[in-house]
Amino acid sequence: MSSKKQVIADTGYFVACFKDNDAYNKQIVEWEARFGDEYILLTTSFVILEAYQIILKANFRKAREFMGCIDEGDMVRVISLSEDWVKKATRVMDRFSDKKLDLADVSLVLLADFIKIGDVLTVDRKDFQYLRWHEGSKGFNNLLDKL
Repeated sequence: MSSKKQVIADTGYFVACFKDNDAYNKQIVEWEARFGDEYILLTTSFVILEAYQIILKANFRKAREFMGCIDEGDMVRVISLSEDWVKKATRVMDRFSDKKLDLADVSLVLLADFIKIGDVLTVDRKDFQYLRWHEGSKGFNNLLDKL
């Protein structure tokens, strides 16, 4: 078992890692250099799909490199959601019915509920400012804000 701390990784984090011209690339590279060895990144297949599609539009080689990184499994773990994830996702969507949430973000709320951790790596500060986990009672803690 790994003694690394766990943190949830959002789409924008992966995109910035693999797109050198991304506005957040330097911030992500700096975070990885300072803290990357301390953490294992947890995410969902929804995030992987979304990140892959965005990276692919820019560069197939980088998209393939991204998937290779996920396949290795020592830095990133893709966590499967429970069988009743659709019902849980619908409840999250109902809580934020005034927002247009994408399924990747909803899946990360479900992941936080499952692992009981609200630490996240995201460049999507707008959405994660209002998103809540633990049945809507706890906010996310964006570790990128600690730089």
